[in-house]
Amino acid sequence: MPKGTSIGCCWPPVEVELIEPAVTGTVNVLKACSEAGVKRVVVVSSGAAVSMNPNWPKDKVMDEDCWSDEQYCKTTEVQLVKKLVKKEKKWR
Repeated sequence: MPKGTSIGCCWPPVEVELIEPAVTGTVNVLKACSEAGVKRVVVVSSGAAVSMNPNWPKDKVMDEDCWSDEQYCKTTEVQLVKKLVKKEKKWR
């Protein structure tokens, strides 16, 4: 390896494989929403933050009030509780 060559922390490179596509995809969604006249968008880093709520009405649009149910996650042993609580606290 040539002198001065840095060794990344991960292979494949996290930035190229994960971060860039995520940022590009998010920007594309936000642009499309803007062009369509969408007034509000809620972005979460994981669908798990909002998808684990069996009591959320099926016909109701998910918005900033739709968080995964912490008790449901605990009783079904879903290991998303810490992430859920952290995300919800940041949002509020």
